[in-house]
Amino acid sequence: MKFLSIFLLSWMPALLASAADESTFTIGIKETPPFTIQDENGNWSGPAVWLIEEILAEMDRTPEFKTMSLTEIFDSLEKNQIDAGIAALSITSDREELVDFTHSFFESGIGIAASDTDTEMWILALRNIFSLRFLQAVFSLLLLLAVVGLFVWLAERKHNPDEFGGRPGKGIGAGLWWSAVTMTTVGYGDKAPKTLLGRVVGLIWMFMAIIIISGFTAGFASSLTRDTLSSKVEDIRDLNDVKTATVKGSTSADWLSMLKIPYRTSNSIEDLLSELEEGKWDAVVYDKPVLEYYVAKDDLRHIDILKSTFTRENYGIALPPQAPYREKMDILLLQLTQTQEWQDQLNAVLSP
Repeated sequence: MKFLSIFLLSWMPALLASAADESTFTIGIKETPPFTIQDENGNWSGPAVWLIEEILAEMDRTPEFKTMSLTEIFDSLEKNQIDAGIAALSITSDREELVDFTHSFFESGIGIAASDTDTEMWILALRNIFSLRFLQAVFSLLLLLAVVGLFVWLAERKHNPDEFGGRPGKGIGAGLWWSAVTMTTVGYGDKAPKTLLGRVVGLIWMFMAIIIISGFTAGFASSLTRDTLSSKVEDIRDLNDVKTATVKGSTSADWLSMLKIPYRTSNSIEDLLSELEEGKWDAVVYDKPVLEYYVAKDDLRHIDILKSTFTRENYGIALPPQAPYREKMDILLLQLTQTQEWQDQLNAVLSP
């Protein structure tokens, strides 16, 4: 009897640990506000977090959250290394081939965020003015003015000393002043060439100046118009002609690839939206509720989100293949998503 008691006591810690392991439910989670939000202390909140915690409470299981990327979540589920995965996980046929999903708990779609060009015309103008090409053009124009002024000074310095005479610096400066006022058609009349050669140079410069000013103005206006139009996104078709970005590994990236729309990727939707407002991108494509959340949260006033959604997406809880608890979770999910508490969770983060 004593031997049996010792035997049972020696196995008790292992049995208790096994029971604890069975009660723990490991969840791979990715921060995707407003559905999954992590605070500075590492605590999780959001509608999807509330939902799975309520489900597990009914199943007498204890949630254990592990922060992962989208790729890591699906890889871990496929290998049965975690019990579930949550975020704004869209249920797709490709993903269903690898893992299982519960019933959908939210229906949404892909949205497009674009810069608000109507309120940023002055920003585009400043960007063009201080661009390298514009500064190169201004420098070239100043150089041409100096060359013309030099020619006039050489032609007039001996025969018109009152206006173009003096030391070389003063005389060339007077020639530069004359070439500038002549080009801009201001023509103050304080200086004018009197020699035949000087007047020939002046006549040639007048015609050249008309052409230069017209071309310069047209080029600047064309550049501003082109930048404005290139940032104008009103429909899916416009994405082919603008700089587009989305989150790596997302269904938005799959959607853009399917439509053969060129795009770049990043791991952070928040970074992409900040870069969109700064002008690095013309459009950011991602889940519409997530776009709306970040635009409101970060007060991104120069970003518009198109009213239409493109493709229908349903969010679900991802599970390992053939998970034995799937049916139980489905029943609980359907019950919980019909309650006022669930509606309150959504209203708290999705209401305008």
